[in-house]
Amino acid sequence: MIRKANQTDLAAILHCAEQAYQRYIAAIGQKPAPMLADYGKQIAEG
Repeated sequence: MIRKANQTDLAAILHCAEQAYQRYIAAIGQKPAPMLADYGKQIAEG
């Protein structure tokens, strides 16, 4: 079942983004946008 994320999901979302995109830091010389996104704000905005 798919549902909207809530604030209790934030840590898992951040962990997922970190794991998914960490390998690109060396290739592009910085964290990619998904690692910098404000997921807490996005969750709050629905």
